Amino acid sequence: MKTLVSTSPRKLIVAFAAVVAAIALAGCGTDSSTPATPVAPSSQAYDLASSGPSLTTGSTADDLQAWKDREKARVKAEADRSVSVYDSLHGLWQATHARKRKGRQNTATTVADCEPLPYAADVQIVGPSGAMFNVGPHRFYIPKGALTQETVITVELPVTEHAELNFSPHGLHFGTSYILLDYHKCELANSKWRDVVYTDGDYNILEKPASYDQKNASSVWAAINHFSHYVVAY
Repeated sequence: MKTLVSTSPRKLIVAFAAVVAAIALAGCGTDSSTPATPVAPSSQAYDLASSGPSLTTGSTADDLQAWKDREKARVKAEADRSVSVYDSLHGLWQATHARKRKGRQNTATTVADCEPLPYAADVQIVGPSGAMFNVGPHRFYIPKGALTQETVITVELPVTEHAELNFSPHGLHFGTSYILLDYHKCELANSKWRDVVYTDGDYNILEKPASYDQKNASSVWAAINHFSHYVVAY
């Protein structure tokens, strides 16, 4: 897995301003800054005959649409399944949220505990023109030129006690894109800074991409170039 090259907070702020301007002007629009050199997600496409994406050659528009339809059906089933999970987990959270753990480090190495949110997802076919994903209170922006070929991208907000997004296809690489995670329902103890971190399924922190904590909006954003799992930490 590639590690994101460190970017200064000032450069991230400039990039974020460009993203906001692009969103305001065109919804998914284009990034007015010079895009990072795009990294091809793969020289191959995905085989829709299997239960999940696997690598083969030769993708067509029909293949992509079929893949998208299958993903939308999958996330619809997951949304239905997650209703009872959310009700149970959210009830438990409300009963225990006053008990905040003390003595946490303030070095962006602890995944934040947050009030559970209902499951949400967004599935799109994305190509060189870029895209914007809105998933619950979180956002993911792919600027123009970050991808070199069309692919189906799924962004999911799972029902958990963390502020996080799951992305697929796992392992997809692309030019610099931007993730914005909202943390206004998180317990952050006395931390001064929040970061977006890349973790495994057990929430072990694997990477710390350069992040910018937008405290006045209770959100933190970061520049990323690969999938699949990003979480708020402090």
